[in-house]
Amino acid sequence: MTITIHNAQTPSTERDSFTAHLDWSIGLYKAGLRDRHIHVLGALVEVLEVTGGLAAGETTVQMSRWEISKRTSLSTQQVQRVLTDLVTSGYLVRAQAAKKDGEISRTLLTAKAVQAMGLKGGADISGSAPPELAALLIGEAKPVVEAVIHCWNEGRLTPATTGSEFRSGAKAWAQVDFLLTSRMEAHQAALNQAQTAVSEEQDAAKRGEYLLSLPDGSSVTLGAAPFRATTNSSAQRSVCMKFVRDTLALLAIHHPKLVVRESLPRLVAEISFSRSAGFVFRHDAAAALRILASCVARPHWSRPKGMEMSWYTLAGSALSTGCSVLTH
Repeated sequence: MTITIHNAQTPSTERDSFTAHLDWSIGLYKAGLRDRHIHVLGALVEVLEVTGGLAAGETTVQMSRWEISKRTSLSTQQVQRVLTDLVTSGYLVRAQAAKKDGEISRTLLTAKAVQAMGLKGGADISGSAPPELAALLIGEAKPVVEAVIHCWNEGRLTPATTGSEFRSGAKAWAQVDFLLTSRMEAHQAALNQAQTAVSEEQDAAKRGEYLLSLPDGSSVTLGAAPFRATTNSSAQRSVCMKFVRDTLALLAIHHPKLVVRESLPRLVAEISFSRSAGFVFRHDAAAALRILASCVARPHWSRPKGMEMSWYTLAGSALSTGCSVLTH
């Protein structure tokens, strides 16, 4: 078996040629490909390349494990293991076409597989397309495969021309169309749900309410209403509950044991005071968030200087019931 590796630039010297080949080999190794994988990929790509199939936009070859074994000197068992690896890694899509006296299998070469061999061609099937859809595209030309995959990723149906160019018949196309339709409906439902969630979040923000997800998987709503009462001080009325929520969210990521339901009233009170009247009052919001989160996470953090106990009372009222007020 002989296959020419085309690099982006033709080396001008033997040393450059060796360096380019070494870089190519290292790249394949980092991608998880070993000699056995390269031999099988090379055998499949060569069959399509020498006939001009790659240049013509073809993607599929028909080779049995026995034929691949003869070309690569690997056993059929080794070939099967390699094919399984390559299918799992997204280099190939392979399906049994028929099995009577012997094995007849068709293999779709992805762009990832062809590019690994230093050539251009193959079908780009990157994205979230399920195996059952990819299997239906075996035997199709590159434009058809990529049109179907693109529409799946975008959550929409293909143009009518794609169906007319589909080679595998009306029954197979009906399956493709069914999968794309189901995907489109699920995609639209997800979009509608996301839009509803955004709208609800915006309405809640207008009321000064922000949802906080806790490390234990539960969530709690932080409400600014108790702080906005006219009987409170100007600093208390100016509390930005979004800033409080964002600071707690950052703490929950880096110090999950600190952000628990029982400690929330204390944390809300001390973060609110520190931002509205304390040491990060004049800081830019982004800088204040990082600085305050870092300080609160320190073991010796305690109630900020000059902070009145009324802040803790208001913080307890700003949370859902069940959060006890803790101070220190």
